[in-house]
Amino acid sequence: SGASNAAWDDFVKEGFNALDKEDAQTAVEMLRKAANLGCVSPLVSFKLAIGYESMGAYYSAVQYYELARDQFKKMNASHRYTQGFDNNYARALYSMGQVDKAKAILIKTCNESCDPWALKLLAGQSLAQNDLTKATDYIEKLLNHADSGLSPDDKKELTLNVARIYASNGDNDKAGKYYKQLQELDPANPEPDRFFKKPAKKKSIPHDANWNEYDKIFDMLDNR
Repeated sequence: SGASNAAWDDFVKEGFNALDKEDAQTAVEMLRKAANLGCVSPLVSFKLAIGYESMGAYYSAVQYYELARDQFKKMNASHRYTQGFDNNYARALYSMGQVDKAKAILIKTCNESCDPWALKLLAGQSLAQNDLTKATDYIEKLLNHADSGLSPDDKKELTLNVARIYASNGDNDKAGKYYKQLQELDPANPEPDRFFKKPAKKKSIPHDANWNEYDKIFDMLDNR
């Protein structure tokens, strides 16, 4: 069971501490010892999944995420670890090459909350399918994420492109919102002033959003 037990408590504690110190190999070793002694805990399975994922052992990570999911349902469905569970599980699936399965999970979870890496992935997938509407939606969520991980230059480029796509579609309110943000991010950029000075019927920017810039930015983010 997952209850405290002298036979495995020390192994669990050592495993959790090792993972906190980013020593995934020791964490996996200790937590597997606990599991082999009879410890059945969704927290242990979840931490094992994280440990294996950190080591690049994605097949094992997926197995333990699935085990943890089943155990959480039976033992502790409201635990805080369940809140971001789907993001973790999908990340391991994606890393293992199961892109479609990962994407299907993320599309559902990103209606409510989504990690920045998932938003980048979904935006990139949408761009690859030439679905600019969905790509823009995911990029907006990324720009508005409190922990987006975007550099100042990345943020400027993405904000500019979102503003341009709304302007080219004639959505002046949303275009204005992002041009205003761009003024704060990049006061030297003359494009927002040009947009705001145009008559309402002529506000459309004369060139399409440069979606190649999106591709360049996501390639850059992937290589970090």
